[in-house]
Amino acid sequence: MKIGIDISPIFYQRGGVGMHTLHLVENLIRLKTGHRFFLYTSHLSDESFSFLSDPDVQLIHGLKPYLTYKIWKEKIDVVHGPNFRLPGRGTKGNILTIHDLALEKYPAFGKKKYGAKFSSWKTKKRALSADHIIAVSQNSLEDIVKIVGVPRERISAIYNGVDPFFMPDHERQSFLKIKEKYGIKKNQFILFTGTVEPRKNVKTLLKAFSRNRQLRKGCSLVLAGGKGWKNEDMQQFILNEGIQNELSITGYISREELRILYSFSACFVFPSIYEGFGMPILEAMACGAPVICSNSSSLPEVAGNAAITLDPLDVEGFSAWMETIITNEDLRRKLVQKGFERVKTFSWEEAARKTLKIYEKVLLNTSQF
Repeated sequence: MKIGIDISPIFYQRGGVGMHTLHLVENLIRLKTGHRFFLYTSHLSDESFSFLSDPDVQLIHGLKPYLTYKIWKEKIDVVHGPNFRLPGRGTKGNILTIHDLALEKYPAFGKKKYGAKFSSWKTKKRALSADHIIAVSQNSLEDIVKIVGVPRERISAIYNGVDPFFMPDHERQSFLKIKEKYGIKKNQFILFTGTVEPRKNVKTLLKAFSRNRQLRKGCSLVLAGGKGWKNEDMQQFILNEGIQNELSITGYISREELRILYSFSACFVFPSIYEGFGMPILEAMACGAPVICSNSSSLPEVAGNAAITLDPLDVEGFSAWMETIITNEDLRRKLVQKGFERVKTFSWEEAARKTLKIYEKVLLNTSQF
């Protein structure tokens, strides 16, 4: 079988979707099934990936019209778009991965009103034309059925795996360098990671932290991730509450730094209102951080019983549980152990095997998934 995959996100979007695409492709090729993989991208970088030298892999780079032409010329059987979009159509069919419908459910959270509407329209159009859709959680699957109107039998939920890079890393000297670099003033700290944007609901975390004198006395709060958008009121809140000296906003950090911060954090807090999957909570668990997260969208599905889950607007609840985890060593140990067990259930190899089965069923025009 000739399998075409759009791998553009690997080169330009090294957040959730980029890492999803990278790990999926790596593991698909590692299965050694004898299928040929044609990897299409409109972007390139200096970064090298070992799977590109595999004899069953061919990399094709160019603008979208050229990629579409190459798919047609090579008579690719199945084309997969892991990032909401497709570079062309396979002779047997197309598969589209939809990670979430955040813009459809919460259009006000987007960067630009009309840009969000156009992006939403394109996603719906592609979803309705795809032969099969992969959702990264059951919650996302249900959203696709309800919002887009795709029949349930044309959608499969396949969970992401956990990057094995994330594991406990307690290298003290590295932590002290990071602590100094980002101005983390106290030895204990509470961690959030992600782009600071309205959907991530960082305001709840800031309120919960600022109202708890015990937390502020003994802990710093670290927000690790990009600056994002529509966060002017958050900046004003920080000034009004006078918590700027207890707060560290790092901006973008490397994966190595993130692993160390997860590992040394007193707890990881993720109050997001909507997530298609919620990879940060599994990364934190893999590094041995106790987790508190929202009980909204896909997060309870991913966290299972290994995290404290709360209504995303429950400021008092987040405040109380942060203090409890920091002061109750027995609870902390139990959450850490549950987290280690939970991440074992998410495998990129398993995700690749399930994805390959969908390719094969589309190839054979099998209606039963």
